[in-house]
Amino acid sequence: MPNIIEAYRAARKRVKPEGLAFSGTCSFISPAIMLPIQGGITFAAHEIAKEIDPNLVKFFTIAIIGLANALSLIAETKALSRENYSDSPLATTFNILTGRPFLSSLAGHFLNYAQLSVLSPIEASIVGDKNIILEGAIASTLTLPAFSIPLNTLVLTGRARPFVEGVANARRRILKK
Repeated sequence: MPNIIEAYRAARKRVKPEGLAFSGTCSFISPAIMLPIQGGITFAAHEIAKEIDPNLVKFFTIAIIGLANALSLIAETKALSRENYSDSPLATTFNILTGRPFLSSLAGHFLNYAQLSVLSPIEASIVGDKNIILEGAIASTLTLPAFSIPLNTLVLTGRARPFVEGVANARRRILKK
């Protein structure tokens, strides 16, 4: 039993309600930003695939996806390690529960990709091209880093702090009343 109690106490220390507010706000605004990005990347991938050698496209796509996702995982892991919150409510919650920033970031990315991948079949049915499913999957794996890296950079550089402190001040005022 002491392990459960110790884990609970450690998790309570990692809870930062203001950080969760930042994560929730990022999640709330994400559809307005991510959907156009994903649509644009899907369209660009579709057009590029028509004009360039498929083997060259595959090579560069794999390299770009790998680099973008590695940078995204690094930024989020650092944000979770330093501040105990990131742009992702899922990763932030996993980090609170486990105290393992890298695994939390990895799980958050995986679940966010699952949510984004729902759009690929929808895009394919609208356009009527089965290749859009693959291109949409590519876009999904690039959309999350395009959204996540800048926001986690805000956390790491302290530029998210005014928002977090504003939420903390509002919470203190509410609790005083």
